[in-house]
Amino acid sequence: MPTSTYTPIATTTIASATASYTFSSIPQTYSDLVLEATVRSDTSAATSNLLLQVNGQTGNYYDGYYLRTDGAGITAARYNKYINPTYAAPVGTMLAATATANTYSIHTINWNGYSQTNTNKTFLARSNSTYVTNGITELVTNQYFATTAISSITLFPEAGNFAAGSTLTLYGIKAE
Repeated sequence: MPTSTYTPIATTTIASATASYTFSSIPQTYSDLVLEATVRSDTSAATSNLLLQVNGQTGNYYDGYYLRTDGAGITAARYNKYINPTYAAPVGTMLAATATANTYSIHTINWNGYSQTNTNKTFLARSNSTYVTNGITELVTNQYFATTAISSITLFPEAGNFAAGSTLTLYGIKAE
């Protein structure tokens, strides 16, 4: 059975409030990508959505479904070409300024076949956030409607900025 190896492509720790972060010039030498984000927003709320754009695309390129549990129940719904504040794919809920101090949301996003040029790209996002007495766990499936290889990924909070201490790491996976 083949094994896979995670190779760090790039990592950053946010030093001061930052509106977005872009992984650019992603090498096309891996079979898959994994993005790990431990993030928090500085907006005046308990939570904010974490949004993602591929290759800087801001048109009708994104579609997907989410499954969410938050201690009060389970929600499942379709989002269609998410538009607030701009076209982007939501990939989970992140903690914000009024959540417990010094806590961060954990997100893992997987792309299989990101460098293929004959098919649309799909990605799966998982997130976990704990605030006050409730926790939020989400699973989001997304489709990026373009056959171009993924060469850049931009992440940003729907409201506010990434708070200092947020960490983002992109890994390439090479099947052996």
